[in-house]
Amino acid sequence: MEGFPLFIENCHDVAVVGAGIGGTYAVWRLRNHGLNVGLYEYSDRVGSRLYTQIFPQAPDVPVELGAMRFIKKQHKMLYRTLTKVGLKTTSFLNHLRDDVRYFMRGRLIRKHLIQHTNFSGNVSSLPKELSYLVSDDGIKLEHQTMHDFLKKYLSAEAIKVLSNIKKYLLYDMSAARLFHHLVDIVSDDTTDSKEWLTISGGMRQLPVKLVEEFLKVNTRMVESVTINILEETPVKMRRHSLRLNHQLLSINRTRNIYNLQFVRTRKVDGDTNQTVIVCSRKVILAVPAPALLKIDLDVLQSLHVWRNLENVEYYYAVKLFLLYDYMWWSDSPGKSYESCSKFNTYDHRHTCPTAIIDKHNSCPHQTFQTSCCSCGVSPTRDRPMIINPDLPLDRTTHFGVSQVTGASVLMVAYSSHGLWRELQKHGKPMWSHHRGISTEVVRHAHIYLAKLFKVDVNTIPNPIDGAISSWNEFPYNKAFSAWKIGAHWNWVWDSLHKPSGLEDIFISLGLYWNYDSDIWSDNALKSIDKIARLYF
Repeated sequence: MEGFPLFIENCHDVAVVGAGIGGTYAVWRLRNHGLNVGLYEYSDRVGSRLYTQIFPQAPDVPVELGAMRFIKKQHKMLYRTLTKVGLKTTSFLNHLRDDVRYFMRGRLIRKHLIQHTNFSGNVSSLPKELSYLVSDDGIKLEHQTMHDFLKKYLSAEAIKVLSNIKKYLLYDMSAARLFHHLVDIVSDDTTDSKEWLTISGGMRQLPVKLVEEFLKVNTRMVESVTINILEETPVKMRRHSLRLNHQLLSINRTRNIYNLQFVRTRKVDGDTNQTVIVCSRKVILAVPAPALLKIDLDVLQSLHVWRNLENVEYYYAVKLFLLYDYMWWSDSPGKSYESCSKFNTYDHRHTCPTAIIDKHNSCPHQTFQTSCCSCGVSPTRDRPMIINPDLPLDRTTHFGVSQVTGASVLMVAYSSHGLWRELQKHGKPMWSHHRGISTEVVRHAHIYLAKLFKVDVNTIPNPIDGAISSWNEFPYNKAFSAWKIGAHWNWVWDSLHKPSGLEDIFISLGLYWNYDSDIWSDNALKSIDKIARLYF
């Protein structure tokens, strides 16, 4: 197309593609640098996996279809950023914890596993120790899968329970990569407790606030202009901008300027294939790996980029929420959950509770058919998560009661089971919004909830609203990820974040940050921060 005049919608110093937590932080981070910055997003919203939905019948209970909680001590940069922009936090499900005591067959799993490694036992030093950890047979954890490690020391039953709890397949990923998860979820009373937090009003408040502050810096509007792409210095728009519904197709370079070709993902004047050319001096790609690989750009087709991207394995997951007029899973509005000192995991061959409670000092009332209880806390103030490895629900949580309407939100499933994706293809949609649920999903959900709560399925009322998030759609394709065995995290990030020394194109993927945890939101901020410090 060289030599032909093209319509240039915007011309930037920096074009940021992807309005998730990384992209929105990038534009916020660069907002006062005297640069003209444009933010482009494939969908019709900002936030990506920070996706909060509000049911009209429960306006004060944010429903988290994506990320829903964080730990202040671990997500330091996330917490510092949200504080800077004036957001408030609140306890997530009133101190719902993952550091539970999984007590099986008379043993604490954590202590049993740690004694078979050279781990010091100090969780705070784990990041420094991970690359040196070995099992007692002398094999490095990073050179064996988590399943290989666990099967040396645990029963098949225990491995199945841990696999269901964390939503990961244990056969592909490094034991070093997931050892910190294992330490956290099976820690004992000697470990400092973690307080899970969430953002008041929903996790999506953070990317929305970052974009609002970014756009406030605008000084004046300059009309879009038509220029020739052969011109050495294009006209610059001195205004930060956000463009939703723009999918990046290709990037090509003309001298010192990059031309980004987008296609509109929503109809404009009846045309869904309208293309837009954007020029920029530098480009930050903050998009999921599946979307990254679809961009027509020579450097992204290079062998070293493909090999490094393949160091991460992706996994499917779904969240399913239903809203009811009242909290039917409790015998009465005043019924209390009951506390217990310890609990066992599910085992159909023994007399263990039907549900596993993701909270070390509480279990539900007789409604859940447990046997170790004595009176405790009101369900409106204490909402344990039920982990049910034998059901495709996987995890079920009472998510909150609206103080406005009295309607109750139930997180029916937080699951890696493919059943829900298939059921969503059948039946009729019960609600018209984008995340509406099919009648078949609700019917099967009620069948499993009846088993979980030991009630007649016909007594479960019809839901008044619902939402499902299946992260199998483009551009995400998968919800979870984990590093494969043998990957050197710092080498991968060094290779990917600026894949060519000759280009001013940068890749920001929190999953590929060279830290040793799956704290993806914090890692995304750290990777952007380092790119900004090094190159901007």
